[in-house]
Amino acid sequence: MAKMIGFFLGGALLVSALTVHAADAFTARDEADVLHVEAQWAKAAQTGDTAAMDRLLAPDYAGVSPGGNAMNKAQELDLYRRGDLKFDSVQMGDQKVKVYIGGVIVTGVSTVKGKFKGQDISGQYRFVDILERKPAGWQVVYSQLTKVETEQDKKKPEPEDKEEKPAAPEN
Repeated sequence: MAKMIGFFLGGALLVSALTVHAADAFTARDEADVLHVEAQWAKAAQTGDTAAMDRLLAPDYAGVSPGGNAMNKAQELDLYRRGDLKFDSVQMGDQKVKVYIGGVIVTGVSTVKGKFKGQDISGQYRFVDILERKPAGWQVVYSQLTKVETEQDKKKPEPEDKEEKPAAPEN
């Protein structure tokens, strides 16, 4: 009887160890896949590739600009199609990925050079992106950007009409 209990306990420990190892490998692969999606999105934003963005953004995508404006996927894509939002460069940094069952949260910094409706929006933006595993693969379901205010930004006068503030650059 003691041998049988020892056999089952040993088997349970082995299965537990293999499950933890497999979960770690799965998480590492998910992190790499998600960072690849983030890099594709940054490249698509820089080049204005709306076909790639359409593939990377989930149908139920919701975004929030640094000015607090909410937008859906169609509105986001229209910014690029109309040429309202243009980037010379988009660089990602300080990215951290937290994997959950069914999704991930990515935080980081996006350093951009670009314009919104001709107005310079260059600078650093902190972002939070939420991605879910969909039938098409990992897709962005939510993104929020916050401009990192510099000393130079603090010296600029605020526009009187809130609508004049530039919309969000995408990471």
